[in-house]
Amino acid sequence: MGLGAALVALVAWLILGPVQQPAATATPIEERTYAVKPASLNVKAGIVTGELTELKVTEARREGVRPDRHRGEAHRDASD
Repeated sequence: MGLGAALVALVAWLILGPVQQPAATATPIEERTYAVKPASLNVKAGIVTGELTELKVTEARREGVRPDRHRGEAHRDASD
C-alpha cells in the first residue's frame, strides 16, 4: 500500500506540479571580426617564449542597443 500511495503522489506531482517557465528570448547579437596587423607576435614572459598567431578582434553588439551606451565613458545624472 505504501508503494501505491507513493506512486499516486509522484504522478499527481508530475501532472499538477510546478510548470516550467517559457524560455526568455535573447536579444540577437551581431558579431564582426577584424584581423589585427601584425597577424603574429613573438612574446616572452620570464623563461617562457612563444608566438601568438592569427590575431583577431571580435566586436559583439546587441541589435537594437544604441552604440553610444557602450563607449566606456562615465555618465552622471543631473541630480548628482
